[in-house]
Amino acid sequence: EIKALKSNHDAELKRMNEEKESLTGKIKEVKQKLLSEQEKKQQKEQEMTKLKNTHEQQLREYADNKTKEIETLTTKHTTELRLKSEEVNELRTDLEKERNNLENERKQN
Repeated sequence: EIKALKSNHDAELKRMNEEKESLTGKIKEVKQKLLSEQEKKQQKEQEMTKLKNTHEQQLREYADNKTKEIETLTTKHTTELRLKSEEVNELRTDLEKERNNLENERKQN
C-alpha cells in the first residue's frame, strides 16, 4: 500500500513538475510577447515624434518663407506707392504752373 501511495505520489509530483514547466514556458512566451509589443510601441512613438518634429520644422520654414515674402512685397509696394505719390505731386505742381501761366496769359490779353 505504501509503495502504491509512493508511486501515486511520484506520479503526481511528475505531473505537477510537467505542468509547472509548461506554465513556466507559457509565462516566458507571454513575457517575450509583451516585451516585443512594448518595443514596437516605443518604435512607433519614436517614429511619430520624429514625424511631428519634421512637420513642425516644415511649418516653421513655410511660415518664415511666407513672412519674408510678405515683407518683400510690402517693401516693394510701399516703394512703388511712394514713387507714384511723388509722380502725382510733380504732375499737380506742373498742372498748377500751367494753370497759372494760362491765367497770366489770359490777363495779359
